[in-house]
Amino acid sequence: MALHFGPFLRRFGPTHSWRCFPFERYNGIIQKIPTNNRYSEREKTMFTRFCMMQNLRGLFHDRRLPEALDDVILDYNRIFRADIRGTFLADNMSFMEDFSKEEESVTWSPADMMRLPTPIYRLLREWISKDPSSSLAVVSQAAYKRDQISRLGQRFQPSSSRWSANSHILFDATQTTRHPSAGRIEKIFSHTRMTKDGREKTQTFVLLKQYSPLPDGMPDPYHEFPIAGGRLFLDNFLPSPVLISIDQVVCHFAHCKREIDKHKCVLALPLDRN
Repeated sequence: MALHFGPFLRRFGPTHSWRCFPFERYNGIIQKIPTNNRYSEREKTMFTRFCMMQNLRGLFHDRRLPEALDDVILDYNRIFRADIRGTFLADNMSFMEDFSKEEESVTWSPADMMRLPTPIYRLLREWISKDPSSSLAVVSQAAYKRDQISRLGQRFQPSSSRWSANSHILFDATQTTRHPSAGRIEKIFSHTRMTKDGREKTQTFVLLKQYSPLPDGMPDPYHEFPIAGGRLFLDNFLPSPVLISIDQVVCHFAHCKREIDKHKCVLALPLDRN
């Protein structure tokens, strides 16, 4: 690896962004394997556990399983699936339909029903108007409140929740992930509407506050390293909230505050290495 430091620095930027990630990840994986203090059998234990995990994963992803096992499969994924963000496994599984769709953390009930405030309802109608398959003739103002949503192995929650760090996201505002925007989740809800061919379509939406972009002409020194360097945003929000679908969420981001050219800024560092 020492022979490649030059290319790594030019490609990924400062080492603080990437030097420890793979080592710490594998340390965490190894520490979670029970050994019962029988260290002489550690290699055998690790290999046995690895084979068990692969066999179970293959079994539960077999589409020939009966529908009666659907609840068991969901419980297995919820309890045993580890955090695989930014790994080669996540890159491959993101193309799988069962993995890329959002996971329902709770069963909806009448108690989860709410009436969308008028400003949010207007944003929803505006969003639906851009969907060629949907009809604006009847758009209900009722929606299901969501305390959290899981997608691509990540959990997203509003800023008012106990785990407010899960509310900081990078999102694709223009249907391209080349230059994602940064924001903070305020609300999550699921809404059902009618399509033009008469079918019901349920979709999950995220209401967020978007961080202000840098003023024109202000340089972003971190933008030179898009993979690991992150991006700068002003440390304030745009005046109007933004509504996006859950499919437009890219990943979480870590952040720190910086002052550059007398501007208070936020450095957003993506927590997904795609």
